[in-house]
Amino acid sequence: MSLIACADAAKYGLRNNDHHLDDLPLWCRDDPEIVAVACATSYFSFRYASSRLKADRAFVLRVVRVDMTAFEYAAPHFRRDREVVLAAVSSN
Repeated sequence: MSLIACADAAKYGLRNNDHHLDDLPLWCRDDPEIVAVACATSYFSFRYASSRLKADRAFVLRVVRVDMTAFEYAAPHFRRDREVVLAAVSSN
């Protein structure tokens, strides 16, 4: 299976609650699209995202705007980032 086919299958499975992010290969946990789909299904999925995505400001903003509880798993330095905190508290 190609990487593209695998990523598409992972996205499909996540949308249909067939998989959890922690069950997927490590490279999937670093794919912004796969992680975004997982986080839209369950904020808890952000816990298993790569450190790179947890520290990516644009990605953290994207995720916390969908569900503020994902903020819990973002890199600690975002707790001092006014825009990220406001996005999180404004999302729910």
